[in-house]
Amino acid sequence: MMRGLYAAAAGMLSSFNRQETINNNLANVNTPGFKRDLTPVRAGREVGEVRDIGGLFSVPYPTRPLKTMVGTVGTGALNDPVTTDFSDGDVRETGNELDLAIVGRGFFQMQSPDGKTFYTRAGQFARDAGGRLVDPVGNFLMGDEGPIQVRQGPVSIDPDGTVYADGEEVAIMRVMTFPTDTPMVKFGDNAFRPTDPSLQATFADELTTVQQGALAGSNVNPTQAVIEMMSAMRSYEAAQRMVQLNDSILERSVNDIGRV
Repeated sequence: MMRGLYAAAAGMLSSFNRQETINNNLANVNTPGFKRDLTPVRAGREVGEVRDIGGLFSVPYPTRPLKTMVGTVGTGALNDPVTTDFSDGDVRETGNELDLAIVGRGFFQMQSPDGKTFYTRAGQFARDAGGRLVDPVGNFLMGDEGPIQVRQGPVSIDPDGTVYADGEEVAIMRVMTFPTDTPMVKFGDNAFRPTDPSLQATFADELTTVQQGALAGSNVNPTQAVIEMMSAMRSYEAAQRMVQLNDSILERSVNDIGRV
């Protein structure tokens, strides 16, 4: 009886975690470069259920019966660690010369003001007071010789990431990639680092291009996310009813059967 209560509670917690993840995905459906998170669900381990006729254990061996395995009982649904879906979102043209979209695999290499390196697919850039290209919170877009500086003239960017200011080449953008299935740590909404800090990024190959005047959209499908949310809510409600049922049975066991 208690196992059923714990299994149902585990199902509620698993469904709640799924809802939290889907809520965050929906909140970022219009965030440039956002990659949706996934909360995998798996069945908990199974435990054996044994029939034990305790009163017969006073019978001398070897006529005493052995315990009989009658089957297994699940322990509910559990969540594996959250993973990120790196599939591409739609590319939306904006006409802004400092909006950039990566088409293919790869990340913009960024550097925070305190010198920390991270990677992003969000390509919404602007000039700071020193003419350097920065994201909306002031992190620097990196080139082959450090933060890219374009001064105040017109900027053009080739598909291979070469940056020109006033017609003069000023930098080659660091569009980097990692081996397929490299574990990445996500922090904030658009920033990533490899789980292994010693892992070095490499320049993206020629199949990856930079599109100027465009932004990579979120890869969240709103319709699919709403359907997933409804499914998680139904699972939560079903597990909640099982908790209430087990609680009712337990209450009757204590209050009614105890009087017999």
